[in-house]
Order: sequence, then structure tokens, then C-alpha cells
Amino acid sequence: MWPQPQSDYYTAAASYVRQGRSEAAIPLLNKILSVSPSDLKARNLLGIALMTSGHREEATVQFKKALQVDPRFHPALKNLAINELAVGQNKDAKIHFEQAVKNRRNVLGDFFIVQLG
Repeated sequence: MWPQPQSDYYTAAASYVRQGRSEAAIPLLNKILSVSPSDLKARNLLGIALMTSGHREEATVQFKKALQVDPRFHPALKNLAINELAVGQNKDAKIHFEQAVKNRRNVLGDFFIVQLG
């Protein structure tokens, strides 16, 4: 079913996001999630790719889907909060940042630090 292992898709997608080519990462992550919809890392990275390519509402949906699988998954909580700050949802962002910090002391040291703006 897979022309290459799922981990190769994830690695390629993460590379695209780091290079600022988030739009190229989205189809790869969707392929992973079509087979493994509970893959938290892929779901979170999809949210990041959507967020950094300007699809903020869709990003929110993906972060929330990750949190439905694991409500304490701090990368999704952190990225949801970053996305909420960017769209002016400061109260929600504060709640999600606090939850992320509670679940992980070094929140900003993990995954991607996304620049706002």
C-alpha cells in the first residue's frame, strides 16, 4: 500500500516544514493519517503545516483532533495556543499554554517553534 515507509513520509514532511515549504508537507501527512488517524506526531505536524501556510482554522481542527486522542499531548496544546494567539483568541491561548506547561515543563524546547506573523 505504501510506496515507502510511513516514517519516510513523516521525515520528508518535517523537512518540508523546516524549509518553509509547508504546503508540500500536507499531502504526505494526509497519507499517513489516512492509514493511521491516531498518529499524534503526524496530526500535530499537519496542524503546524496548515498553520504556517495560512490555513489557521484547519490547523485548529487538526490540533483538536490530536487532543481528542490524548488530551495531555503537550505539543498539540502548545501549537493550538500559538495558533489561537495569532488569531486573537488570547483567553483560549492562555488556557492551552497553561495546560501544555502543566503536562510538560520544557514546552518550547520540543518540536517546532513557530514564528507568528
